[in-house]
Amino acid sequence: MATLSKLDEDLVFPLPFWFQIHCLWKYIIAWFYKSFSRLRIRSTKSNSNDSTQVNQVTLIIGHRGSKGTLPENSLQGFKEASTKSDGFELDIQLCKSGELVVLHDSTLDRTSTGSGLVSQFRLEELLRFTLDNGERIPTLLDVLSNFSGKTLINIEIKKESSLSSTKESALALASLLKNQDPNSIIISSFSPLALYFVKNFLPNMKIAQLISDPRTSKLKGLKGRLLGSYFYAKALRVDGVVWEKSYLLDFHKDIYQLQAKGYSVFVYTSNEEKEWEFFLNHKINGIITDFPHKAKEFIETYPDSSKNSK
Repeated sequence: MATLSKLDEDLVFPLPFWFQIHCLWKYIIAWFYKSFSRLRIRSTKSNSNDSTQVNQVTLIIGHRGSKGTLPENSLQGFKEASTKSDGFELDIQLCKSGELVVLHDSTLDRTSTGSGLVSQFRLEELLRFTLDNGERIPTLLDVLSNFSGKTLINIEIKKESSLSSTKESALALASLLKNQDPNSIIISSFSPLALYFVKNFLPNMKIAQLISDPRTSKLKGLKGRLLGSYFYAKALRVDGVVWEKSYLLDFHKDIYQLQAKGYSVFVYTSNEEKEWEFFLNHKINGIITDFPHKAKEFIETYPDSSKNSK
């Protein structure tokens, strides 16, 4: 693929046939197991809408650090989020020399002084460019060295342009995280293939499937329906699901239903107080926001805030 002018929620290359068969088989096994278990416990089955059955704590996660107040994916933004909320989210992708750098876009143009595809630069070349606050582009190693074990870090694997680069990205991530505390890190991606490789390399690490609102997805037909559903999440036995805000605002019952099935449910990207109130009332597990400090202050002053503090 020569260029990737925009990296959105949809995959940039087709999922391999063997992977789709693998997921279908795992999904069928999980469905039969669940059906059998349901028959055994029918007489004591709990109400999936009973909010007392789910985690009452709502975490506040800074989107790309503190995107609403500081340059996105900067060490300055990560420090802001780590000290004033429960953690932060960041984006990683491979550069030409094989290191993982912290950038959202496939290109350098929007957020740095550089220009061109990230994948076409070696790390030493990328380090010549700076963000809007004068910082150099951080590597994932930089972030882990400064914040690992001190706060929750949600690492999103951006979609790579091929099967081999997706596997390489997951392998590079595994090499950095093999000695990290799995309780303080969550790996997420829109790409189920990336999550599959991560889980193979890091079986104890928590993974979460990112899902965009299927009503606005560019992918149509069966492929679009699968990526906009729980199919891959269930097949890969993920720990959490991260839904786009617009979907959960309209289908909030999915929060309880997913939590009853054992998933943690997070929402992205919510920036308004009326939305925070809505998600708090529906006992969501985590809110990803551009304004982590503001959201944390809101949640701590919200009625019944004792359930929403560390």
